[in-house]
Formats: sequence, C-alpha cells, structure tokens
Amino acid sequence: MKKYHYVYRIINMVPKDERKYYIGVRSCDCFPEKDTNYMSSSKYLKESISEQGQDNFKKEININL
Repeated sequence: MKKYHYVYRIINMVPKDERKYYIGVRSCDCFPEKDTNYMSSSKYLKESISEQGQDNFKKEININL
C-alpha cells in the first residue's frame, strides 16, 4: 500500500496570549485530505485541544507526494 507524507500546521484560533501554532509531519495510508481525525501526537497540543475544544483549532495541510 502506498504511503502518503505531508506537513501540517495546527493553528490555535483563540490563543490566550498570542497566535500560536504547531507544525508536524505525518505519514499515512490514506490521502492527506482524508486524514481529518488526526490532529497531532503532541501531548501538549492534545491537552490544549481538550481544554479549549477542537473547534478552536484549524488544521492546514501541505502535501509533499
């Protein structure tokens, strides 16, 4: 099965102090556009999403095929 690799950025749309974001790299078996459930493996980002709600975070994908 083909692997797809991409760079993504998670943006905190309602930060407490200033605009913040997280940059990550991911490899998956599906098209990156279909990988909507995955946000990050960062425990700190997961905590922020849990506290502030996923609606306050936006995922942007940069595809590198």
